[in-house]
Amino acid sequence: MRRFSIPVVVAIAMFAAACGSSSKPASQSSSSTTATSAPSGTTAAASGAGSVVLNVVHNAKLNQQIIVDATSLTVYLYEPDGSSQTSTVPAGIQAEWPKVTTMAANPTVAPGLDQSKLKVTAAHQVSYNGHLLYTFKGDLGPGSTGGQGLGGVWYVVGSNGSAIK
Repeated sequence: MRRFSIPVVVAIAMFAAACGSSSKPASQSSSSTTATSAPSGTTAAASGAGSVVLNVVHNAKLNQQIIVDATSLTVYLYEPDGSSQTSTVPAGIQAEWPKVTTMAANPTVAPGLDQSKLKVTAAHQVSYNGHLLYTFKGDLGPGSTGGQGLGGVWYVVGSNGSAIK
């Protein structure tokens, strides 16, 4: 029997998910979000002091409060990272899973999130509750959760900072 490494399995799962994705425009997506705090209008790469880098919204598809970045894209954690402050995402899939980063001098979180759980690594990657954060290129826009559960290692981050499974 042929054995595949985790990166190969994740790549196959991502390809399968992309092939099966809906052709509906993002505005017709079946998942929706309702912001519980308005996005700040800043991007995750903003350099201003006090820039809000994480927000919390209600995701109808998951029926839970989830974390989104400053541009309202769903935030994910990669389970193999564990509590490491160095990303372990395989090089072959890094382009599909961009890191949430900030250059802000004093990044903040929106109401509904715990400021003490926010950290920024030396490489400017944002972490929350000890988990490095990523977005997924396959998401159709704000509210999409197309990366949820991919490869059994990618999970949307709930407002408590833990994986939603």
